[in-house]
Amino acid sequence: MKKKIGILITTLLVPAMLMGCTNKLTAIKKVQDTPKTEVKKEPKIDVEKSAQIMADLIVKDDKEESSKFSFYDKLLSDTSDTEKNVFTTSIKQAFLKEGIQTNDAQWDNVYNAYRNAVKKVTITAKKITESDKTASVKIEMTYINFDSVRDQSATKAKNDVVAMHLSDLSVAKQKYVEAYANNLVTNLNSAEPSTDKKTREFDFKVNALSEWVPTNISNYETGLMEMARGK
Repeated sequence: MKKKIGILITTLLVPAMLMGCTNKLTAIKKVQDTPKTEVKKEPKIDVEKSAQIMADLIVKDDKEESSKFSFYDKLLSDTSDTEKNVFTTSIKQAFLKEGIQTNDAQWDNVYNAYRNAVKKVTITAKKITESDKTASVKIEMTYINFDSVRDQSATKAKNDVVAMHLSDLSVAKQKYVEAYANNLVTNLNSAEPSTDKKTREFDFKVNALSEWVPTNISNYETGLMEMARGK
């Protein structure tokens, strides 16, 4: 019983976190995919600053400087509630397959703690190369060790449930998930960024609206969120 529940908890959470936090730049792709008459002018924001603004948006949900881009209006329609719904729904459905009922409040609290934890990281963008329409940017980022948070939360939940000496498997599963969610909130709230940094390079291009944007938006989003989790 303990092994089955432990594997279930360990494998479900992080992918769900990632699913809930990699759609920030969907608005950019929508703008890029819309046919435009090319306007030949210099970008108002250089590639280094563009990469920084978008990284802050993706990882920290910081929209402060996003209004400088053409995708801003579309971004506003992609609310944080949508992101949270993806997060909570994916987790609830995964647990439901194992016969475990969960509630929104449980995972809303985990999501909020997760988001607050990620906001603590520091992000720095640095231009590596630049030509007329393309560039390469290096992103350096401290990170939250989510593997450690997850494992500590799961271990404590397991120990607490074992100490209850429950004989009913369904009750044990339910207690395990409740304890696990509570532990995640506690550990995420107390998590501190790493002292070392993760580094990756990303390609950028000038779009038809004369804005520097990631060449591959999905890779940029996924890559940054992996870095924030220490990958």
